[in-house]
Amino acid sequence: MVEVLVNSYNQTNSFKPTNSTSESWIGKVYLYKEDEEIPKDSKGNLMLSLFQLCLDNIENIPEALTKTKVLTVFIVDELPMDLTENGHSWLIREYKRSDNIIIKELTNPKSFIKPFTRTRSPKTLAVMRTQNIA
Repeated sequence: MVEVLVNSYNQTNSFKPTNSTSESWIGKVYLYKEDEEIPKDSKGNLMLSLFQLCLDNIENIPEALTKTKVLTVFIVDELPMDLTENGHSWLIREYKRSDNIIIKELTNPKSFIKPFTRTRSPKTLAVMRTQNIA
């Protein structure tokens, strides 16, 4: 799973965002089912969009995730100190390749998490590739 996240992180940092159904983001979620919105916590507050992980074009996906297209993760603004069940202080949504997911521009105006994506210069990417980190 860590390898999947690292590969996704590398992809997030090496392209110009297009907001397509095959992009991963840190601090932004825009893929939902038609009837879904940003989830709410137990107090009725909107959760924070932590990341969106698209598994397209990622190598070495664990067998359990081969039919999965996207994972989205939301958290509450004050994480608990103990482990809680999915849906209480955090929520993971899994979308299968067969699911009809759409792009929605939903935001939580109180979120302190800023969307993270950037384009690296060709020179920086070339140096990183020689060091085997890109």
